[in-house]
Amino acid sequence: WFGVRAGKVKTALGLYNDTQDMDFLHLWALLPQGVYPADLRTTYISHTGGDIYGRIPLKKAGTLDYTAYYGIRSFNDREGYYYFSLADGFNIKSISGHMEGWDLKWTTPIKGLMVGSSWTNLTMHRAGVFISGQFSGIQYTIDNDPDRPWVGYGDYSRGKWDLSAEYRSTNENLNIVFPALYVAMPYNQSNEAWFAAAAYRVNSKLQVGVYHSNLHIDNPYNPANTASNHIYDEVDTARYDFNPFWDMKVEGHFMD
Repeated sequence: WFGVRAGKVKTALGLYNDTQDMDFLHLWALLPQGVYPADLRTTYISHTGGDIYGRIPLKKAGTLDYTAYYGIRSFNDREGYYYFSLADGFNIKSISGHMEGWDLKWTTPIKGLMVGSSWTNLTMHRAGVFISGQFSGIQYTIDNDPDRPWVGYGDYSRGKWDLSAEYRSTNENLNIVFPALYVAMPYNQSNEAWFAAAAYRVNSKLQVGVYHSNLHIDNPYNPANTASNHIYDEVDTARYDFNPFWDMKVEGHFMD
């Protein structure tokens, strides 16, 4: 009912965060990108720090798994933060941050039904210089103030069917500072994302499924464009397991 782990460990956040790099566990070729963006996977998947965790029996009410953690975040110079910054004309000379949060999973008395909730507080401080555009040559710093995702999720398995859903609401505000100009610019990046998925096991080797992924941006980059505040993704997937070591996935996305 009580355990401790330390080091570089996977972060318990939602249904799939701590297993999103283990493709053999999932039907999908790409997890719903509104909730699990591949270009930020390293940033969210783990922390270097410590967890406390355990499983508490609730007798006839099922079981409750809990995790609480604190640690230093990871940033990969071949992933989203770096590429996005360069595309917008400013580099990253340094970036760091920490994360703390919790996750609760309730395995209910209803056979096959699990529901859960997660919350995390993320900090980030990055610094660099603009290399193009109107601010070329000017140094900057960016801090999250705050960046707090809250997650609710559930999974239900019955017979050959598996149904899952997740909702994530992120309160995120950036504080962009140009020290040489004595200028600070707040920027709202808050968003909501969710997905709903259904999978069906045709036989021991073939599984098929669909999901809808929905991402809504509270403060779109171009407010004049009514299509700029969302990304919708409709997905069909088939997975065939040739043997315990090889599988093939075929997946199609229709994106708005």
